[in-house]
Amino acid sequence: MSCTTSSKEVDANKSVVLADSIAKQEEPILADVDSNQLAIQKLDEFKTLVHEFPELRDFQVYSKHKPYYLEGDFFGDGIQDVAILIQRQDSVKLSLIDFSKNGKNVHILGEDGEFESDYSWIGDFEKVKAGEVLWSNYEDDFRSLEDVPEEEKVYLTYNAIFVHAPESCGGGFIFWKDEKFNWLQQE
Repeated sequence: MSCTTSSKEVDANKSVVLADSIAKQEEPILADVDSNQLAIQKLDEFKTLVHEFPELRDFQVYSKHKPYYLEGDFFGDGIQDVAILIQRQDSVKLSLIDFSKNGKNVHILGEDGEFESDYSWIGDFEKVKAGEVLWSNYEDDFRSLEDVPEEEKVYLTYNAIFVHAPESCGGGFIFWKDEKFNWLQQE
């Protein structure tokens, strides 16, 4: 079976202002602003932000991946959060910084063993639009959205994250629900 991503319903993050945007992103319209300078400023902001958290002090922002961060409401509280790829030695992790009403909290996926512990494999790193249907397209065999029972579909009023390795056809949706992160496989 060949790998297709046409069934995923993902909106590439169009709010990211980054000089080297991936082709799926629209180029931002910036008046009198050097986009390279803006990208450097954003990277500096994230480097500062990452080091505000003791649990992230051994990490560096993994800016080799484009994009290396996503902005969106990933926790469903109406407040913009940030997902940042970070690196420690040879391991790339996905960190989510929750800007809640009660302050900032950080989550590092894979640190507790429930999720993939190294995200260096991802090719696609995208924000999923609020309201899009999340579903697993593989359950013993490939299936289309029409074949997925309604009780297996996930509807969120906030953003999720899509990670995928196109060459190996593996990946999935990462989303916050029921006070924890969840995964739905996408082949």
